[in-house]
Amino acid sequence: MIKKNTFIITALLLGLIILTNFFQINFNRGVISQLINSNDSLSVVVKDLSDKKGFNVHVNMQALQRRQYLLNTSLREEKWELSKYHYERLTELFTQFERANYVTDGKNVSELTRELVDTPLKNISESINSNDKQSALDGSVSLERSCNACHSLSGMDYLNELNN
Repeated sequence: MIKKNTFIITALLLGLIILTNFFQINFNRGVISQLINSNDSLSVVVKDLSDKKGFNVHVNMQALQRRQYLLNTSLREEKWELSKYHYERLTELFTQFERANYVTDGKNVSELTRELVDTPLKNISESINSNDKQSALDGSVSLERSCNACHSLSGMDYLNELNN
């Protein structure tokens, strides 16, 4: 009897988890679609960038911004091993973006991004390895400025407002 009850409870919980995930996925799709549909020019940019190689530039940029925030937090708290971890994940995201090889309006945004972020990323890495908090934070500010410069050079200055 206990095994039967355990099976029923397990099956119900599994069904609830599947149902919850289904509704969450559909909710996220709906929200993203509404945002994109409410802005025609954004719709064209997101569709153009998202259709290439199954890679979504919007998701990648959000992940970059989130990872840089986490890196900054770990740097301020001088958690060097955690900082190394976030730095490695951040560089992986930049590598993904570079491999996507995005060209929009005749500009290779992936190439431009790599050129702009290489130096700040190297400075951050060296600062983390030497446990130099201020230098690492300065490198992070330089990285954010490089991101904003790329937005501007790509004709998307309005994205810089997201960082303020």
